Amino acid sequence: MPLVELTFARHGQTQKNIDGVLQGHLDTSLNEKGLEDAKKLSECIKNFKFDVIFSSDLTRALQCANKIRKHFPNTEFVKEPLLRERNFGYHQGKKLTDLGYSDLSYTTMVKHLYQCECPHGETNNQVIDRIKRFMEKCFNEYDGKKILVVTHGGIVMLALNYIFGEIPIFKNRREHDNCDVSYVKISNDLELFDSLVNIHCKILAEREA
Repeated sequence: MPLVELTFARHGQTQKNIDGVLQGHLDTSLNEKGLEDAKKLSECIKNFKFDVIFSSDLTRALQCANKIRKHFPNTEFVKEPLLRERNFGYHQGKKLTDLGYSDLSYTTMVKHLYQCECPHGETNNQVIDRIKRFMEKCFNEYDGKKILVVTHGGIVMLALNYIFGEIPIFKNRREHDNCDVSYVKISNDLELFDSLVNIHCKILAEREA
């Protein structure tokens, strides 16, 4: 029975996170705080063992992954387009307030992720299909391995919904702050052996110590 350990990490903060802008496939960079938080994340997990590090191929995730990779120079690294954030189509690059919301909070952004039918964008089910293909790759090529996945908030939330057998709706959201992590030990038939969800990296580090 193929089994893997997956540690999901959301990238650090970007200016568009602050501005309440839907980034999706837009290729944005981390701001100063985002870079500093990515550095702190890398210090938290520098003593972990990872057999492979996957990262979304978008810059904000790669910048975070590259901070981590400095502590794992001999670990396999893969840029993976399947880990891109959801494509928001015509809503991409727009502020939440431009789309009728009253505030720019992260919770509101998460609500839009779950509830929008973005013109010319991906559905959540299409994103989950991408996540399934990524996980199949992990089971087929990295059986028994420890895998770090540096990606985006939407991907982490929808991946956890899929892993836990939850309907991908707003009430089942599992919000992730920038650079927070989730851990699962799981088989290819979605039998869950262990998990820690939506935690600061220090909590995972303390458990690994």
